[in-house]
Amino acid sequence: MTIEGMRSIDPADLWDITTLTDLKCGEILIYTPVAPSGDIDAGRTTQFKGRTTLAGPAGQFPITFDLPGPTVVEALAGWGEACIAACAAFEKELEQKMLQARILQGAQQRPPAGGGRKQ
Repeated sequence: MTIEGMRSIDPADLWDITTLTDLKCGEILIYTPVAPSGDIDAGRTTQFKGRTTLAGPAGQFPITFDLPGPTVVEALAGWGEACIAACAAFEKELEQKMLQARILQGAQQRPPAGGGRKQ
């Protein structure tokens, strides 16, 4: 989103977010659609997201992922599998970025053609 797009909140896309946590493993975020009047918007579906953190070499990384619904019971049942998949995807992406950084660093440190000797 551009800075221009942040000038106002979209009244047709309001959500009330409730957080459930076990204070150990992570959180379930319940996104309840809200109409501009402040009432629950029955025309849209409640969404569930999971959130946890992974410790990495640069600190804590927040991981957010979709959960099944339409109830908290279903979101709880799907939390473990969705969390593991999201963490694995994040670790794979991080490994790829670290490899790219090593390749770039190696290319920048390579001597010029001819071994860097002056002719």
